[in-house]
Order: sequence, then C-alpha cells, then structure tokens
Amino acid sequence: RAGRWLVRGVSTSELVYLEFSENNGAGWNVIATNLPAWQRSFTWVAPTSTPLALWRMTSTTNAALTDTVDTNFTIRLAGIRYYVNDSNLVGDVYTTQAGDYLNNGLTPSSAVDSVRTVFDRYNLEPEDIVFVDTGIYPVTNTIVLGKQDSGDTNYTVHITGVTNRYLNGGTRFVNVMTNAFNPEEPISLFRIENGEGVLLSDLIFTGGDVGLELERQRNSVIRDVLVEDGGTAGILATFSSGNRFERAVVTRHVGAGIILADSPSAIDSSVLWSNGGFGLVVNGGSASMSNTIISADGSSSTNVCVNLSDSSLRADFNNYVPFGDARYVAAGGFVFDGLPQWTAFSTQDVHSLSVDPRFFAPESNDFHVLSAHGRFDPVAGVFVTNDLEFSWMLDTGSTNTPVILEPTPNGNRRNIGIHGNTREASKSRTNEWILAITGMAGGRLENTFYLVWTYGNI
Repeated sequence: RAGRWLVRGVSTSELVYLEFSENNGAGWNVIATNLPAWQRSFTWVAPTSTPLALWRMTSTTNAALTDTVDTNFTIRLAGIRYYVNDSNLVGDVYTTQAGDYLNNGLTPSSAVDSVRTVFDRYNLEPEDIVFVDTGIYPVTNTIVLGKQDSGDTNYTVHITGVTNRYLNGGTRFVNVMTNAFNPEEPISLFRIENGEGVLLSDLIFTGGDVGLELERQRNSVIRDVLVEDGGTAGILATFSSGNRFERAVVTRHVGAGIILADSPSAIDSSVLWSNGGFGLVVNGGSASMSNTIISADGSSSTNVCVNLSDSSLRADFNNYVPFGDARYVAAGGFVFDGLPQWTAFSTQDVHSLSVDPRFFAPESNDFHVLSAHGRFDPVAGVFVTNDLEFSWMLDTGSTNTPVILEPTPNGNRRNIGIHGNTREASKSRTNEWILAITGMAGGRLENTFYLVWTYGNI
C-alpha cells in the first residue's frame, strides 16, 4: 500500500514517522521511521484486512506537527469477518461478549447487537462473512441487505447463524412489528434486494407477514433456513433470477410456503410443510424442484401443493402430501387431483412419491424422518434407535446427487428432505425392499404410461 502526503514550509532535513491503526484510532502501530518529509510517499505491506483503517504522520522533532487522514478507509487483503450477538451469552458459538451498538463488530469480543448495524455501518463485499450468534433478534421494521452489500459470481457475502437451531433456539429473527399480519402491503422481516451473490444460512425467521423476501436479487443461495409461523408467505421472490433454496424449511404460514413471482429459481432438499393455501406458487417464469417434501392444507379443494400460473416447473424425486380435500398441482387451467394426471400432463415428477413422510416431530420443527436403524436426535446430538418403522423418504431421492455425507447404512442413495446427503440423514434399511411408485396414492392412469418402482439391497 502507498501512503502519500503533502508538505509545505518545512526544512529539507525534517524527518517523520508513520503510524497505522486498524481499529479507528483505538491503537496505533509504527510502520516507518526517519523518513524525509519531502519524500511525500511510502509503500508498505498492510498487515490485516479492516474497514476501520487510519494512518498518520508525525515529525520526529516536533510532536505538534502531525496529521491523521480525515476518515476511515478499508484495507481488503481477504474477506472481513463481522460479529453480531444479542444480550444473552447462553449457547453462543461465535462471540465471547454481549452485543453492543457502540462496538465495532470486528472481533468475537466486540460484537454489535444487530445485523442492521453491520449493514448500515459497513459496505460488505465478496468473501465477507457476518456471524450472527445464538439469540433472539426482534425485528421492528424490515431488515434490508441492498445492492451495496453484494457478492459476485465467484464469491458471496455470507450471513450465517449458528448451525444447530435445536439447542438454545438458534439464530432467530422475530417479528415485533405492530402491523406485520394482513397489512395493506406484505411486510417482510428480512429482504435482500437489487444485488447478487448473497448466501444466507442457518437463520430462523419467525412471525412475519413474509419471513424472507428477495426483490430483484440474482444468483444468491438460501440454505438451511427455517421460516415459520407467518402470514402471506414464508419466502417471496419478485423479479429475481438464478437463486437457489437449499435445505429450507417453510412451515405454518397462513398463505403459501414459497411464492416465486417472475423469479426463476431452484428448490432442492427442502420441506414446505403445513402452510395454509399452497406449498409453492410460481407466477411467471420457471422453477425447478427436487428432493423436496411439499404439502397442502386440506381445508379446501382449491388448495394445492403447487400452483403454476403462466409458468413451468421442472420437478422430480419429490414427495407430495395433499391433506384432506387439497389437490396436487394447478397448472394450465387444470387442477390435478392425482399425481399420475400431473405427470401425464407435464412429464414431470415421474419418480416422485405421495406418502406420509413420517417426520419425527414437525410441530416442533424436527423434520428428521423415522428409521428403526437410527434417527438423529438434534437435542441429544446422537442417533437413536427407538423408532418402530422406516420412512419412505429413505433412499428415494435423486439418483444423480451425492450420498457420501450420509452415515452408513445409507443404501448408496440419498434421502428426500432436508437431511439428504448430510451427516444427520436417517439410516437406511438393510433388508431387501421394493416400492411401487406410480399411482401409489391413487389417481388416474390412461393410454400409455410408465410404471415406476424403486428398490434396495437386492
């Protein structure tokens, strides 16, 4: 890095020394001594990345002859880490002190109290990570991550919570807005907009009219999030493209699980469960969905697992669960009350199931599926073997995706749902088995059609 300065009216023999601060002047380090003042520049190797850099020069003979740059500048050798914590230290993973607005948020011991503080105070760039520790973060108005805080096609801006949401509540953004339900316009808890290359992971959004919103957002990833107990939709994307939702749980919303409005997106290994009207709504554009469990509320025959309007869906290796009077898919002016009819119409979901997924405790957000050979207990942190049955989500996921992370026995094929190809995947059967898929929950078959089945250990 090159530091430059101006001098006037000093002796040609005047010497200066230079100092650098990485923390807005809280501490200073000498980086050069006995430099001729008339040299006017000095090149040095910066020691660290920081958004709070300052430097100053001082005469070696007259301490009053000194000057510091007027404002902070950023040194970026690599991504910068930021830290957020609430006032409670129980279960903390990333930080060592309670968060405080007056802190700088740059070390585990100087966390700020809100992600909003980080977004407002700093410009995030590719490779930056914001660590949000265990805690409850009240949302009084929408938290916005905008264009100035974007990644790029190679590196993301990453906002991450703690990885175990079952212990001490995880990293939870909770609605405390007075008009968040049924407002004139949907109000979201958290919105990313007009940017690209953002990764959100291991975050919980509770109680918003919309939990998470993407507006004109591109090439971003939403991974391992839980969006629960809201209004219009868990996730709403508008005029966005190239975004992926991976291992997302969206549950117990009055309206839809996910709404994609002119927002081509991919949904993989997710659970859209127990939402009021629809599991997935696609209005315009296209979407893909695989390894996902999706339900529809049974209180009305107008409720469907997937509602397509002027749009298309590429889908397979999913599990559809329309409760009561609900239907499977609405598309092209038709409502399909059987999975075979939808497959015949669209050529999609040829290998998809329609069966109770046998979650352990969806009402308390434990979406591990049952297995007599071992189901991971996230509270105890171990596999338990007290289940009396096996879920059909075991070994029925996509055949062209990895299974290497699943513990053995894993059937050499990934599970459907959020734990497929993870270390928390429920364990497979070891005896021979076979499952007839086509028409497994009824429906109408006519003319020429495929009969599809799957098997294991044969």
